[in-house]
Amino acid sequence: MSPKKPALKMSKESLKTAVLGLEGKGRLLLEAASSVENFQIRAVADKDAALAKKLALKYNCTPYDDYRPV
Repeated sequence: MSPKKPALKMSKESLKTAVLGLEGKGRLLLEAASSVENFQIRAVADKDAALAKKLALKYNCTPYDDYRPV
């Protein structure tokens, strides 16, 4: 039998993140990350600028229509 590993402890700091691509799985990731208190959504990016702006308003973050400046 292998020795028992110690339990991992979550940091109280938040992970600042951006979601690139807001269609399909990107939107699912955005919804999931926003529901976890340790994630802080800082930016969203999509080639559809209107979609990026709409979701940035909803999640209180910065919208981009290009991933490179993120």
